[in-house]
Amino acid sequence: MTSGPVVAMELVGEDAIKRWIDLMGPCNPIAARKTDPQCLRAIYGRDSVATSGFHGSNNADEVDREARFLFPEGNKSVSGSTVQLNNTTCCVIKPHAIAEGNLGDIISVITSSAFKITAAQMFYLSNANADEFLEVYKGVVTDYHAMLCSFVDGPCVAFEIAGKNSDMDVQKLCGPVDPEIARQIRPGSLRAEFGTDKCKSAVHCTDLPEDTVLELEYFFKVLKD
Repeated sequence: MTSGPVVAMELVGEDAIKRWIDLMGPCNPIAARKTDPQCLRAIYGRDSVATSGFHGSNNADEVDREARFLFPEGNKSVSGSTVQLNNTTCCVIKPHAIAEGNLGDIISVITSSAFKITAAQMFYLSNANADEFLEVYKGVVTDYHAMLCSFVDGPCVAFEIAGKNSDMDVQKLCGPVDPEIARQIRPGSLRAEFGTDKCKSAVHCTDLPEDTVLELEYFFKVLKD
């Protein structure tokens, strides 16, 4: 649990505790591969309980205790934000891409492209939040209202991404804003693979280096305070 970053999630659904336990499978990945080869620990776990890959609460009391520890009242991190604001940039996975089941695939592309995710959190933006975040695009983007709506029709995930020349390199990874153009001139980019149109472009990334700190602080400081 302390050998590197972990991702904690609150899962919501009918009979959520049992369903998550079943999805994880047996604690020992070796046993899991024999008895439940399609479970998460069988597929992604290594060779012991310590490297099983996943943890889940066993009962309602554990849910309450662990949720309070990981997600304290007020949405403040136990250990503080991991955001670095040094040679990093901001990337936001839009709600439509998450609803389409592409969150994991997009993260895989990012982390396999020599980038490191140094901070991440899911947000439900209100119209006011999105309007404040996108203020620099008012009067610049033709259909600003559609752009704003693309940030508020579900949860989005904001990342701080670190890497050499992170702003420019992440822009290349994301590709042109219009997915149709992206598919023609940068077919391997995130917007080419996961975007639908100019507004539902799968991801937002910081356009100008001078805006990086503002965007990162908005998600990882302003919205969390």
